[in-house]
Amino acid sequence: MKFSVSEITDLVRQRRTIYPKDYTDRVVHREIVERVLGNGTWAPTHGMTQPWRFKVFMGDARERLSTFLGEAYRQNTPPDKFLQRKFDNLTRRPLQSTVVVAVCMAHDPQGKISEQDDLLAMGCAVQNMHLTCAAYGL
Repeated sequence: MKFSVSEITDLVRQRRTIYPKDYTDRVVHREIVERVLGNGTWAPTHGMTQPWRFKVFMGDARERLSTFLGEAYRQNTPPDKFLQRKFDNLTRRPLQSTVVVAVCMAHDPQGKISEQDDLLAMGCAVQNMHLTCAAYGL
């Protein structure tokens, strides 16, 4: 299947960052999440390292993520650096969306591929995911 240059250009140009203030309670079905993640895995990698790891938080798991992020911030921030606004944002944001995807990287420091190459592959994976979300109107 071929796509016209104008179709690809439109998709690339329509993709936009969605800020937390713009989150909605729109339900994103598991099938769409799986397609988004699957398209992420089609990103090119040097040496076929496929360093991406995805963790999906839906439903009650978002509450657990919210609690975890708040506690991690509280435990790892010196009292004189603790900002209540930052804590509130960390704990509120996972609850503002119906799906949260944590994008992680598994790099083999003993492997032949550099960390920089794996990071570049991660960027490609995320771009694939962003374009897929744009195609779904998310």
